[in-house]
Parts: sequence; structure tokens; C-alpha cells
Amino acid sequence: MYPRYGRTHKKTSKKKIVVQGLFSDEEGWDIVLLTTKDMTQNIDTYVKNATVEIASGTDPIIRLHYTKFGHYQSEQKPVAGKAYTLKIDTPGYDEISAQSSIPVPVKAKVDDFKINWLTYMYPNDLLDYDVFPLTVRFEKPVPDANIIFRAEIFNPESGYNRYLLPSSAVKELEQQGIPSLAATRLEQLADQWQTDPGIYEKCFDGTETYTEETKHYNMLMEKLQKKTVKQREYAAFEPTMCFADDNWISNISYDTYSVFGQGQQVEKASLFYADPNLKYDMQYNSGPKPGKEYWLEVTQGNADYYEYYRTYILQISQRLNPYSGPVEVYSNIKNGVGIFAGYHRQMIHILTY
Repeated sequence: MYPRYGRTHKKTSKKKIVVQGLFSDEEGWDIVLLTTKDMTQNIDTYVKNATVEIASGTDPIIRLHYTKFGHYQSEQKPVAGKAYTLKIDTPGYDEISAQSSIPVPVKAKVDDFKINWLTYMYPNDLLDYDVFPLTVRFEKPVPDANIIFRAEIFNPESGYNRYLLPSSAVKELEQQGIPSLAATRLEQLADQWQTDPGIYEKCFDGTETYTEETKHYNMLMEKLQKKTVKQREYAAFEPTMCFADDNWISNISYDTYSVFGQGQQVEKASLFYADPNLKYDMQYNSGPKPGKEYWLEVTQGNADYYEYYRTYILQISQRLNPYSGPVEVYSNIKNGVGIFAGYHRQMIHILTY
């Protein structure tokens, strides 16, 4: 899902290019370009004819190559601490530019702990949660901290499974009667290994009745290819709940999945780790343990990355509130809208139960 940067009026406003350019030192460059939508559009329009370059000091310029669905990519990975400049030339548009970097990461670890269950009332929904405290400590003070914490679960029973829908199968499904909008969405996922087969079901949302959707989804499931891998991929983790317990971090999202913190010379963070099933399993499960792994994700971004995600989550939150005003997602793109920002992610294993 892309954030909403506003729609253009079909007759009076020229469309802008939207840049999706979050990058880390884990993967190669991947910049997605599309255009803002007018009031009648439901399908994304991707930019296919741009020249996309990344520059850093005196290093050779990196030219990104178009693949499909608006993606411009390179196998070369960004490096933490380097300043990068993005330049995009597209016929009919002003030159787009942005600057960003990946912060030099400071290693984080979780202090030794014993699970001491507490009751925490989350102020956003006024519900009680079973939680236990954790302290995250950095190996040295973080001078300019823009950090997001998330709690994650890795389930070995499903986490190593991958699913692929061939593009030829999408064409067959369309011939067999699936809606054209669902086929367009499925084509964007085709020929790529996915961690969750449920991602294909979402492609049918709003396209037909429940009975027809179920019928067509079952047809799709018969065409899926499946394999098992040995690596834990980030996309295979599932979010659980984490709350702030410190004066420099806060909970801003209705979904409770993200904890945001900004500070100077930060040495540690106090959190409440929660999961609706873990306490119950620990107290009442007399059989074999399910073997689920509980992790803490610590993401260090620059100020642009932090502000983008903060406003993006607030925008999603406010969609549920009919009395709130619109929230504009932060952009650092000159002559366009969107984001070009770097981050570094650490995954810390908490426990296996």
C-alpha cells in the first residue's frame, strides 16, 4: 500500500511523480516511480521511461535499470554513512532530486531479563494488555536517534514456506473469469516468491461477491507453486505488540505495532513486550511448546525516514476517525512527492517458546 499524497483534479492540475525510495544496506537499490491519481483512478500508473541515477561523492554514478511495475533497480547495495543524491529525469516533467543517507548503525542488545508479567493499559484504545518489560541498550550513545521499535514473531511452521504464482497462471485465471482488476493486481505479484499465500486473496478485494471471490481464490490456490527455504526473511515475520515505557519514545499508532523515539545521546530504551497468546501458553500449555521465536526489530533511520513513517502511520490511523483532519505524509522529493531515505535494521532474538 502506498501512502496518499493527494489526488489531482483531472482538468486543472498536472500530475506529479511519486517516488518510493526507502533503502537499506540489506538489499540493492530499488526505486519505485508512479504518478499521482486523478479523482477517477483506482489503479496505479507506473512511470516506465525515466532515467534514474544515484550519485555519492566521487564514486561512479549508479544507473538503475527498469524492471517492471515502476521498479528501477540495481544489485549494488547502499553503504551506511555515505551521502546519496537521487536524480530522476522523465520526459515532460521537471528534474526530480533528493538527498539522503543510511545512519552509521549503533549496535543494540537486550539486557538479560526474566519474564515478569504486568498489566499495561494502552491509552489509545483503553484496553489492558499482558506485557513484560525489556531494556534495549546501545553499545554507545546514539548522538541523533531516530528509532522505531517493533515486536515480531517468527513461526518456523510457516516462516520457511514460499509461494509463487506464474504469470502464465494469471492469464489462465483471467480467461476463466476472474475480474480484470484482480488480474492486474495479481500480475504485479506474479513470478515472485511470496511468504504468505493470503497476499493473493487481497487482490480480489472489492472486485466481486464473496461466493465468486472464494471460487476464484480456490482456483488460484491450485496454481500456486510452493517451496521451503532455510533462511529467515524479514517479510516472513509477523508483528505482535510492543509499547513504550520511556520518556523519549511514544506510541503513536492505533495498531500498537510501532514505537517511535527521537532523542540526543540516547543510551537505552525501556519497552513493554506483549503478545496475546504467549502468557496463556506459558501458564496453561502442558503439551509440547509451539517453538515460536520472539524478536525485537530496532530500526535506525535518518530524520527523513523517521518523519515519513511517523506521518504515514498517523495518516492510516486518522482514516478511522471521522472527526480528524487530513494528515499529509512527509515528503523530501524536490519537484515531486514521496520519500528518499535510508535506514538500518537490527533483529534481536528475545526468546523461543
